[in-house]
Amino acid sequence: METLFLNEHSSKLKSVLELALQTNESSASTWIGYKKDLESVKTNLKSYSEKFDIPIMIPLCSKAMIPGILVHTNQVLVGLGDSWFTRVSTKSAVENCERKIQ
Repeated sequence: METLFLNEHSSKLKSVLELALQTNESSASTWIGYKKDLESVKTNLKSYSEKFDIPIMIPLCSKAMIPGILVHTNQVLVGLGDSWFTRVSTKSAVENCERKIQ
């Protein structure tokens, strides 16, 4: 009788633990994705800070693009949270990305 109770209890415990592991893995993959995104933003910010203007292709619609120039590449808007933004230099934005990665 006791072994039957222990088997049922251990199987329920095992299923709960497996569910918790799946939830943890999905949460970890989400945070790893955020980290990769922040690292790519950081590398882009570093490359933009080296030049004053950058030639780009500007989309007019889904099929048409024209050449243009992106100016003031050393100034970006950084989200502070709760829909608050501030304009900072790319150096400050890179530091902000590094803090978020940590």
